[in-house]
Amino acid sequence: MDPMDRLSEFMKKLTLLLCLASCLASALSIHSLAAQETSKSGVVFDVSDFESAGATGTWPDHWPQKAESSIESEAGNHFIRMESQVPGEMVMLYREVPIPEGVEAVEFSWKQRVTGLKRGEKSWFDARIMMEFMDAAREKVSPSGPTSNRSRDTNGWESKSVVFNLPEGARFIKFMPCLFNVAAGTYDLDDVVFKAIPKLSPEDDPAHQRKLAAMRKAQAQRDKALKNYEKHGGNMFANGDFQKDSNSDGRPDSWGSPKGDMSYGSEGGNNFLRLQSDSTDKMVMHYSKLDIPAGAEALEFSWDWRVTDLKPGLEPWHDARIMMKFLDRSGKKLPGAADSYTRRSTDG
Repeated sequence: MDPMDRLSEFMKKLTLLLCLASCLASALSIHSLAAQETSKSGVVFDVSDFESAGATGTWPDHWPQKAESSIESEAGNHFIRMESQVPGEMVMLYREVPIPEGVEAVEFSWKQRVTGLKRGEKSWFDARIMMEFMDAAREKVSPSGPTSNRSRDTNGWESKSVVFNLPEGARFIKFMPCLFNVAAGTYDLDDVVFKAIPKLSPEDDPAHQRKLAAMRKAQAQRDKALKNYEKHGGNMFANGDFQKDSNSDGRPDSWGSPKGDMSYGSEGGNNFLRLQSDSTDKMVMHYSKLDIPAGAEALEFSWDWRVTDLKPGLEPWHDARIMMKFLDRSGKKLPGAADSYTRRSTDG
């Protein structure tokens, strides 16, 4: 073959190879983009409808089987049930849901039915779903996911859904539906679905909006506290000296009715609060929650006290003391002042 013909043939083959390589690269790029968009386009990455397990008599994959749980059937529909058998005990079906690469936000939907519910000793001892997040190393990632709770029976089945952004680095959802230390009750779940959605803007993010609302509420409370501080002559306590008793009922204004081993006393025209204990293992406490006035950066706390016939308890901190804790606007504890205490009676 003529050298020029061979060169021409080579150039044709080279051009063809370059075209194929370009097409392959484009296809890979399109696939990569498609994969990225898939995680944001409403793809369901975890679903539990309990139908296959119920039909075959097997337990659903990735769900723990406990004595307090069962797969039930009504009119051909299967669902999972949690039932409180011992008052005050936790009943939880804990499972971990892997998060696909690239997912930034989730829509979680489910159906639930709550019957015969009697809350436990605390207000949050109810039927609830809690969620937390873990990274690839299975370390906790903050903030936690949304919590859905129910403190009374539903009117049959109800459909629920919530959307939320994932914290950076989240690779697993710790999914925790439970009867949280209730006295009694049954909690049924069905059609549990996790679906990838596009990242939520601050305006569309319920968690962000709740945070803003909490900040506005906290600021309003601090503004109100400042007005009250000024109204009460530079004292965060209303009627802090106990002297004002507008209706002469023996209860100083703003302090309410004494409870338990607390009472109000009066000597020589001076009113005061008294805490009295008749047992070594009994806590007697007056609790007050005060909003710090807006703009305050430091506080001075002063008081008069009298301790009589004090006998400390078994532990070093079983004594007469004033404790103060500081909370941020979200209710989390902050470093605060040291306790003031005495382990012996005062001289008046």
